[in-house]
Amino acid sequence: MADLEVTTARCSEYGHPEFRLGYDSDLVFEDDVRFLVKTLEQSVADGARFEDGSTIQIGWMTTRVRAASDGTLSIQEPDNIHTPIWWIDSINHSLIHRRLQRGVCASVGRQNEVDFPASLHDAWVCQCFGETDGFGMRRFEVDEPHSGWMFSCDDPGHDHSDTSTCARMQLYEVAVGIEPRVIPYLALPVGTTALLRAEGPTILADGEQLEVRPGSLLARNFPTSGR
Repeated sequence: MADLEVTTARCSEYGHPEFRLGYDSDLVFEDDVRFLVKTLEQSVADGARFEDGSTIQIGWMTTRVRAASDGTLSIQEPDNIHTPIWWIDSINHSLIHRRLQRGVCASVGRQNEVDFPASLHDAWVCQCFGETDGFGMRRFEVDEPHSGWMFSCDDPGHDHSDTSTCARMQLYEVAVGIEPRVIPYLALPVGTTALLRAEGPTILADGEQLEVRPGSLLARNFPTSGR
């Protein structure tokens, strides 16, 4: 939950309410909070207008705007526990996940190809996904409101190229309701496959395994990955 609040300062210059953002200082980086503040102020300066019920995407997370009694606008995010969504006054998950997802992309040299999906977009999900220890996730080129992600079990007997054997689910429901381990990898670009096993992830681009950079997020958390 949030223990600190920060309020934007420049939105009122453009006749727009200021944003009030709640966050936990033990969980998120101040640099990320400042980034979001500047992004919101710049969006308003560029002509964007937000009101009660508007949505704002922070990384992959779709957040919603709520009008407060003091005239400010708060940002609420999903609690990352419940489906359907329970909304909370916080930006913790949104900023944590954004940093994680950027870190994974940078770990395999794709820092310039970060491609955040939207948490309320769809994904294809294998009927046995979530029932095996390992799993795979592959991103295809598709049109919104589909994220392009397909999630599969690690049973080699399943034909995961046939989407007719898959269910279509909301990405948030997959990540929160079935397998939260997918979250760090969701901003990998089209053409990427991530294979997640006990010994660590293997990430491929167009069928070729990508090297995990020394000292990167993945190298620190999974020392044997990418070898």
